[in-house]
Amino acid sequence: MDPNTPTAPGGQTPRQPYGTQTGVVDQAKQGAEHVTDQAQQTVGRVTEQAKQQVTSQFDSQKDRAVGSLITLAQALRQTGQHLNEQDQGGIAEYVEQAAGRVEDLTNHLRSRDASQLLADTEDVARRSPMLFLGAALAVGFVGARFLMSSGQRAQARTQITAPVAPYPYPNAYGTQPALTSAASAADPFIAVP
Repeated sequence: MDPNTPTAPGGQTPRQPYGTQTGVVDQAKQGAEHVTDQAQQTVGRVTEQAKQQVTSQFDSQKDRAVGSLITLAQALRQTGQHLNEQDQGGIAEYVEQAAGRVEDLTNHLRSRDASQLLADTEDVARRSPMLFLGAALAVGFVGARFLMSSGQRAQARTQITAPVAPYPYPNAYGTQPALTSAASAADPFIAVP
């Protein structure tokens, strides 16, 4: 304790006047408000950056989907023309209608942004929930099949292109181990006994 600080009887330091305590409290409140404002600004910036990234990725995926739909519509149109050439007009008409609907969907996707497409999806889900659930189930099923088949193709490609070297050292009996049929599949020049 500082010897120049006045003390009250009993050796205690006298209380600060009320105005000084209020100033400290006000400074603490201002500091807390400043920290809160900075935190809110930082959260706002991070949120905006995340929205921009998600929107950018969504737009990229949307563009890829539009490209795929254009290819599908063209294939349907060609199929319809081919069916017309083979005098199968009834089926060709259905195929042409399907191509027209795919083109309509493509134009709709091109003209809408992410928030508008989300609102459209919510609207469909509210108006006809069974249709929405059925479509979601179908999309999930098709997506799962695609992922499974692409994974199997990648695995098969890896097995075929993996180098298979013959075993260079004899086994305990002094002979070379026999090669398996997997080794012969990878290298057609290796004979399997």
